[in-house]
Amino acid sequence: MAFVDHTFESYSFLNFINMILIDLLLPCVSFFLRGKIFAGIIALILQCTVAFWIVAVIWAIVARMNANTSKQLKTMENRIIASQGNNE
Repeated sequence: MAFVDHTFESYSFLNFINMILIDLLLPCVSFFLRGKIFAGIIALILQCTVAFWIVAVIWAIVARMNANTSKQLKTMENRIIASQGNNE
């Protein structure tokens, strides 16, 4: 039987909303917080003008979504491997 912690899910959702707000307001900070220093510097350069700031916002949001998807896929993969190990 799997244990589901609903408080963690709500915390994750609030954390997700906060990070999206950071993506919208300061895309370079979003990259710096995730440890992507080079991408953060490029986003900072893009933020210098309003037109390229929009590009940096879109890039930050797409990068965050890809990172979240990768984490979820890795978690599911580990659960599948663990369940196959229990069946043998």
